[in-house]
Amino acid sequence: MTSPPAPTPGAPAGSEVTIPIRRQVTPPSVHQTVRLMYAGAVLSVLAALVELHARGDIRASLERHNAHTGGRRLGAHDISDAAGFTVSFMVCAAILSAILWLALAWGIRHGSRRARLFGTVLAVLCVLKVYGTLTQGGTPVLGVLVDLAQLAVAVAVTVLMWSRRSAAHFEPPARDLG
Repeated sequence: MTSPPAPTPGAPAGSEVTIPIRRQVTPPSVHQTVRLMYAGAVLSVLAALVELHARGDIRASLERHNAHTGGRRLGAHDISDAAGFTVSFMVCAAILSAILWLALAWGIRHGSRRARLFGTVLAVLCVLKVYGTLTQGGTPVLGVLVDLAQLAVAVAVTVLMWSRRSAAHFEPPARDLG
């Protein structure tokens, strides 16, 4: 790989020097990280499908919660609207998560240090989502399993991204001046 030609100071016009840039071979741990990120995207799409089918469970959970709260009770129409909004929000979040997994996989494959940081943030968000899923209840078993699988992928990706075997991939390329 070479950089674009750069003019040499004091040289006649038209004489250009190219500086070769050496990038090390992508380590297997980075290839494995990218494949796991693709799996994370697939799991996010699966989570969206699970959420689409969970409207009845969400509605039942809202009805149970509504029956045990003091003060103003929600009507059947309000509960239906809340369940629809919740499902729509969760599906949009799952699709956005899939897009983020793919974008970060592209960045990781190309050695982006920012992608490595954002991937770590995504893993932390995944931990928080699983925590919420497990503590709030009302989530179908398949939804819990998909969330736990996403958590396992996020942890594995984070460990691989920050491993010593992958570190050189995220260093700026060395310039060969001669």
